[in-house]
Amino acid sequence: MNVSVIGAGYVGLAITACLADLGHTLICLDKDKNKIRQLQQDQCPVREEGLPEILSRYQSTDKIRFMSDDRMKESLEISDIVFVCVNTPINRNGSTNLDEIYSVFDAISLHANRGTTAVIKTTVPIGTTERMQQRLRKASPDKEIQVVFNPEFLREGSAVNDFMNPSRIVVAPDTPTARFTMDSLYAHFIGKCPMLYCDLQSAEMIKYASNAFLATKIAFINEISDLCEQTGANIKTVSQGMGMDERIGDQHLKAGPGFGGVCFPQDTAAFARTARSKGSPLRIVETVVNTNETRKKKIANYVINACAGSVKGKAITVLGLAFKAGTDDVRNSAGLSLIKELQDQEAIISAHDPMAIQNAEKVLSDVRFFENVYHALADAQAIVVATPWEEYITMNLDLATQSLSDNSVRPFVDLHNVCDADVVRSHGFNYVGIGNGGQSKSH
Repeated sequence: MNVSVIGAGYVGLAITACLADLGHTLICLDKDKNKIRQLQQDQCPVREEGLPEILSRYQSTDKIRFMSDDRMKESLEISDIVFVCVNTPINRNGSTNLDEIYSVFDAISLHANRGTTAVIKTTVPIGTTERMQQRLRKASPDKEIQVVFNPEFLREGSAVNDFMNPSRIVVAPDTPTARFTMDSLYAHFIGKCPMLYCDLQSAEMIKYASNAFLATKIAFINEISDLCEQTGANIKTVSQGMGMDERIGDQHLKAGPGFGGVCFPQDTAAFARTARSKGSPLRIVETVVNTNETRKKKIANYVINACAGSVKGKAITVLGLAFKAGTDDVRNSAGLSLIKELQDQEAIISAHDPMAIQNAEKVLSDVRFFENVYHALADAQAIVVATPWEEYITMNLDLATQSLSDNSVRPFVDLHNVCDADVVRSHGFNYVGIGNGGQSKSH
């Protein structure tokens, strides 16, 4: 099938690459001409495992083409399916900005062929897909363009794997036309994963409710972590014991500095706003949003307390700038929030990240960035693991101590409890975990 993907972000590029690998022919468009130029020159603008290799494989073929959105007419005229993967940022008043969605559907109404299927992948407020459907019917009633909502369940850093090994595929609306088109597109997955066909509102709700539930698990375990610190319990042991219950599961039960990125913060806020506008407030979700914001501000206290109550004039090395390991995305990153809080307390910041330095440099100032983690430690009076990269978990602490300017005992603050506390202490550091995560393993 001929498929256009509008939006060359994490989701759009993953969809483009994976659908090409499934045998379809792709055109990917974006309004960012510089990004399109990079892709045309075989440079992947996002860090996503496996993605550059797939895109490179089709670089010299007609299987994938990249175009700026001023060529959307050309693309739409030859497409059987159009995937809409554009941004839906939050406005200042908390509402979801759908300007790009409207712009794309106006182009579809003008240039798409009769019988084209427009697939919304972007997470949109409940009722949006139906409004787009009505918009197209009013603008181009004779084209019989089918509008489908097909939510994505892709995690940054593992989007390619998630697409090729889906937990489920949700499609709405449940009509013969939608079924035929989407079954043809996803023929590779039929019989390999559950396919749920449903009404539009339910599909949109599934996406929001799924993200809200996962965010709730994170917020919940972080509050349990706080209680562990007051009672002497160990959050790692508590999480392990809870996760053994198959009704609960162990995913998203690791205490840390709170969720970041775009999806969870944006989707929970939008979901809560929608619910309140409908007169059915989601008080649990509202609490999750609030506690997560509080959590990000609180993590600075772990560092300040470890530094005897003040970081003024002290050199702090922050390890990890991405909002999670496996990506270069720094949006709503706990590491960046921490750095800003510490800078407000007049700390001197050095930082390292395996992937995200370039993006962090765009939003941070007065920070010394290092490509080599051991160089970043040279003047550190305290070390903070803000993102659980494997590089930090397996860090050579002999080299780390050799990098330090003297042998004084330094705080080593592990905001994810991923490093071995006993090993860290054995190298002369004062290990500080969260939720009593720094207890010895024998405990």
